[in-house]
Amino acid sequence: NEVNEHYNTILDVLKDLGVKRHSYLIILNKIDNENVDKKISYLKRIFPEAIFISALNKLMIDSLTEKIIEIMDENFKVVDLCFKYQESKKLALAQEGVDVIERIYNDDHVFLKIKGSRERISQIQSTMIE
Repeated sequence: NEVNEHYNTILDVLKDLGVKRHSYLIILNKIDNENVDKKISYLKRIFPEAIFISALNKLMIDSLTEKIIEIMDENFKVVDLCFKYQESKKLALAQEGVDVIERIYNDDHVFLKIKGSRERISQIQSTMIE
């Protein structure tokens, strides 16, 4: 089947590029073309996880956006951290490579709420143990 051959070719290219270890989406475009109803039913059976869109007419783009955000958020983590003012170097390093969601200054501490890759958050948390 032409569809399966095309799909397998794409998977082979992604594997060669090292993308196999990452999450990916199957997105099938042009659902607004004439006479595609039978093809869509067939493709939904073969690719039940696929997202069907029309880029031209902006159909189902919201669903695609939501799914992309969901996958991206799987790789991120939000944590709350607390630093004494004497730990200014650790505080500065903890704000590198992350999004600072909230920063609260108290009399003797700074509280941070940060969002970053799981790897970066682990690095930051390991420096706090030292």
